[in-house]
Amino acid sequence: MKLSELLSGIEFSELADADESLEIEAVTSDSRRVKPGTVFVAMRGTSFDGHMFVDDALRNGAACVVHEKPVEVPPGTCHVRVRETRRLYPLLASRLTGHPSEKLRVIGVTGTNGKTSVTLLLDSILRVAGHKSCVLGTLGTRLPLSADQPDPLAFTGRGLTTPDPSDLQSTINTCAQQGATHLAMEVSSHALDQRRVDSVHFRGRIFTNLTPEHLDYHGTMENYAKVKSGFFEHSEFGAAEYAVVNVDDELGQEILSAAQFPALSYGFGEAASLTARVTGRDLNGIECELFFRDGNDAGWPDAVTEFKTTIRSPLIGRYNVSNILAAVGAALMENVGAAEVAAGLEGVRAIPGRLERVENPKGLHVFVDYAHTPDALSNVLQTVREVAAGARIICVFGCGGDRDREKRPLMGQTVAAMTDVIIVTNDNPRSESPRQIIDEILAGIPDDARARCTVEPDRRRAIETALSTGKAGDIVLIAGKGHEDYQIFADRTEHFSDAEVAREFLN
Repeated sequence: MKLSELLSGIEFSELADADESLEIEAVTSDSRRVKPGTVFVAMRGTSFDGHMFVDDALRNGAACVVHEKPVEVPPGTCHVRVRETRRLYPLLASRLTGHPSEKLRVIGVTGTNGKTSVTLLLDSILRVAGHKSCVLGTLGTRLPLSADQPDPLAFTGRGLTTPDPSDLQSTINTCAQQGATHLAMEVSSHALDQRRVDSVHFRGRIFTNLTPEHLDYHGTMENYAKVKSGFFEHSEFGAAEYAVVNVDDELGQEILSAAQFPALSYGFGEAASLTARVTGRDLNGIECELFFRDGNDAGWPDAVTEFKTTIRSPLIGRYNVSNILAAVGAALMENVGAAEVAAGLEGVRAIPGRLERVENPKGLHVFVDYAHTPDALSNVLQTVREVAAGARIICVFGCGGDRDREKRPLMGQTVAAMTDVIIVTNDNPRSESPRQIIDEILAGIPDDARARCTVEPDRRRAIETALSTGKAGDIVLIAGKGHEDYQIFADRTEHFSDAEVAREFLN
C-alpha cells in the first residue's frame, strides 16, 4: 500500500519529507520489528515511551515515523505528527491489511472471568453448525477447523490475551484468508484501555462479569468498570448487531440498560431472558435445561424465542453454566438452532487450565485451574465442595509478583475458609521477593488455620507435597497458573506446567 493511501484522511499537525508514492509493507510500534518499508508509530506506554526509540527505528530502516511529541530526525526523514498515536495505530494496522474484520463475523468476549471458556464453547457450537470458526485469546490463536477435525485445542502464538494492533489485524486477516466465517475473541481490559482493539468490527459483544483484578493497572474498580462498559458504548468497534450480557452481575445490568443495540440478557435471576435450570451435577460434569423465557427483551429471532434444550457437559460448576449461557446467547443470535447448540456444548470435553482434570491411578481428584483472583478461587473451591460434599480439599496456590498486592491476603483468607489443607507457594514472582509475596498471603490466613498451612516456595515440591498428602477420594486443586507452561522469576523464565508436574508424580 502506498503511503498516501495509508495516511488518507488523517488529521496531522506536521507532515515532513513524505514521499507519498512510497510502498508500505508493515506498521509497528516496536522499533525492534522495524525493517525497510515499515511505518514506525511512536506511542507513550505504561513503562516506556516509544518516542525514545525513534533513532532505533530509523537505524532499522523505518520508511516513516508517526509521532505525537516533537522528535529530532535527520534531514529528509519522513515523519508525521498527529494528536494521538495510540488512536491512529489501530486504524493504520487495519487499513494496511484491508480491514479484515469486515470479512468475517467477530464476536468479542470481555469480563474478568470466563472469557477463554466462552470463546471455546461458542467456537464448538459454531463448528457443529457448519461455520468455519477461529479462536483468539489467552491460549493463543486457533485457525478454522471443521467439526470433525481432531485436536480442536491446537493453539499457536500464545502471548497477550489481546495482541498488539498490528499482530491482531494480521491474525484476523489470516483467519479471513483461511476461509473463516467467525472469530470468537477475548477482549481484555488492558486492550480496551490501550485501544488495541480499535478498528476491529465486533458484530457481537459478550459481557461475563466484573470482579476485582488488575487494580494495579486501573487503580479503582470504577475505572475498571468504565473500561469494560466502554466496549458496549464506543464507536471505534464498528456497528454492533447485538450484545449478550450477564445480568447476575451489577455492571451487566448497567450495560443492558444503556445498550443502544439489541442486548440479550442471561443469568440465573428473574431478570434474565436466557437462563438455565441445573438438574444434576457431580465431579463428572453438569446436566441442565437451557431455555429462553419472556423478559424485558423483545424482537428476538425465532432461534432465541423458541430455544429450549437439555445438555450434559463434562464441565463442572455453576459458573460454567453461566459461561455456557453466554456462549449459547451469542450462538442463538448467530441463528444457530437448539440441536447444534446442544451438540456443540457436549463436544467441549475440557477447557485447558480451567478445572482441568489430571487423571491418575491413585483415586485422587486432581484439578489444575487458572483461578488467580479471590473471586475466581472462591468460585472454584465452592464448586468442588458442592459436587464432592465430605471430600477433603487440598489447595496449592500463590500470587504473581508485580501484580495486585491487595489481593494477596484475600487469597489467603479465601483458601483458609474453604479448604482443609493449605499449601502456599510461588506463582510467577517476577521482580518481587518470593518470600515477601508469601508473607503477604499469610497475613490473610487466620491464626487458627495456620496448623493446616504449609509454606513451600518451590512450586514443584509444593505440588508433590499436596499429591503425596492426598488420599483416595481427596480433591487436590492446583490453582493460579492453569494453562501456563512457564514460571517467571526476576532473572529468568523457566518452563513449568502444573499439569505436567502432577502427571509426572502421579503416573
